[in-house]
Amino acid sequence: MASLLLVKNRKVISSRDNQFGDESMITEYDDLEIYCRMLGHPLNFLYCRTTDGSKPCAKILDCWYKRIPIREFAEENFSSQILEQLNAPPTNRLHSILELIEKAEKGKDKD
Repeated sequence: MASLLLVKNRKVISSRDNQFGDESMITEYDDLEIYCRMLGHPLNFLYCRTTDGSKPCAKILDCWYKRIPIREFAEENFSSQILEQLNAPPTNRLHSILELIEKAEKGKDKD
């Protein structure tokens, strides 16, 4: 059964944990800290797990694999849709830049 992410009091919990009223599994690593290469300062796992309030950071698997069993954690606590996004190959930087330029040009045409 795939886990669904639910937001409860600004905490993301899995449907499995919510079903039994136990948030301890998803929050067990929340106080651990690691240096964030993207933001340039230490962050705790809670931030990485709930970056935009409902989804984990796209780099969570890369950053945490040496500290915790992150793959197992993700499989137990994140939905299959989130897992697909986390396991997807990164977009090419040039491709991302070209997409941004295209969006900007479309926005300019509307004005």
